[in-house]
Amino acid sequence: MENTQLISLKDDENDLILQDGNYIIQVRNIDHILKRVSFMQRGWGNGYVGLPAGHLWYGVNYDDIPVDVHGGLTFGEEIELYGNKYWVIGFDTAHYDDSLSAWPKSRVMSETMDLLEQCKSAIKQLA
Repeated sequence: MENTQLISLKDDENDLILQDGNYIIQVRNIDHILKRVSFMQRGWGNGYVGLPAGHLWYGVNYDDIPVDVHGGLTFGEEIELYGNKYWVIGFDTAHYDDSLSAWPKSRVMSETMDLLEQCKSAIKQLA
């Protein structure tokens, strides 16, 4: 992974939002999102990468984005964050056989950073 200058925009027990150049990275706690729906076993949370305008995959349906991420991408939508628009793509850890022990916050963060690197690589492949 190349060296990046991550800037923390928000960091609390349920949300971590970082900025890496033109990209936004977010990990969110599922319990916070689902308000503790207890019938589901799941991992700690979801991971998202906000793609800047002009990115190769901006506006592309998440099913059509060729990345390797846990369970495949399960989210894609244009969102405005901090005054900028991003095409946000992401994955979740609420699949069959996911669990908190298999998908703690640290592993969700690692998988999200891997997704970020795949997004950056897509731009480099065009150059």
